[in-house]
Amino acid sequence: MDRIILEHRFNTHQKLVILLGVGFPLIITFITLCSLIPLMHFVIFLFLLINLLLYGILVAIAFLKRGFYKKNAKLYKASFFYTKLIFKSKIRLVNRPKLAILKFKKAQKYAWFNVANPDMTSSFNAFEINILSENHTQRDCILILKNEDHANNAVEFLSSNFPLKLEMFNPDFSKGTP
Repeated sequence: MDRIILEHRFNTHQKLVILLGVGFPLIITFITLCSLIPLMHFVIFLFLLINLLLYGILVAIAFLKRGFYKKNAKLYKASFFYTKLIFKSKIRLVNRPKLAILKFKKAQKYAWFNVANPDMTSSFNAFEINILSENHTQRDCILILKNEDHANNAVEFLSSNFPLKLEMFNPDFSKGTP
């Protein structure tokens, strides 16, 4: 297996902000210009097509999933649209032979509910996958997930495809930083 697709990049609230907050002006422009079809000429038609293309790109971005991708023994953090690879960024594993999952409590405020309830937030657990130095004094976060099972599946993928070992995070500063 050369890839693992884990979870959506954006939650439902963020998708609504992308699709309605950013896409709404594009939709209004499209509807307005469509009412001018009898008067339309090539420039307006081209503008309509560009708006439609931009909205399609926004929809694709809103429904991206994140995961990991392996190619030629190199590890990449990747974004997928369904199963198609869209973006990837290389993760450097030099001097990072260990893995750890750190659990954090996080919260996100909602954009449209602050008039009725200014402190309306959604709390969730975040599972941060980190690569560590030998004595755990240096760590790099490679992905943050909201589901513990997805984090465990990611660690299983990483440890089976790369020379990484899962350990409990326990930094030992007495040995010094390499």
